[in-house]
Amino acid sequence: MNAPTNPRPGIDAFHRTRSRCIDAFSEVEQALIWIIERSEGKVGSDSFGQKLEKLRKAKPSPTLSKSQIEKLKKLIDGCSAINELRNDIVHSTLQLAVIGNDQRACFINSRQCTSGSQTARLFSLEGLRGLTAEMTELAKELRAL
Repeated sequence: MNAPTNPRPGIDAFHRTRSRCIDAFSEVEQALIWIIERSEGKVGSDSFGQKLEKLRKAKPSPTLSKSQIEKLKKLIDGCSAINELRNDIVHSTLQLAVIGNDQRACFINSRQCTSGSQTARLFSLEGLRGLTAEMTELAKELRAL
């Protein structure tokens, strides 16, 4: 008798997990907007990166203490680190890459493509779930400021 094999998750599982990941990124961005508005800043149509730069320049005020600003700057470093991942996941079509017996979500950011050359970012299902959890925690920490 053959041993049972683990079924591959399939494209739908990757789509659902990507959707949750994008929602978690959105939670982070909403928390950033809340902090900017709370410190009487204007957001307008700022990109994610512009919001980070605006907060990177924040100074202590009645709404954000010196210790909160220090913590915010560390959290902004975390946001900056994930910004590239965010861009690839948000600005790409999800494709499924099968490598041996493994499946990976494959993201090719159209902004990064050049003639004859493409760079792909590959995520396992567990990797996407881990990134989602990291973003959810980051949003929670930002909202706690």
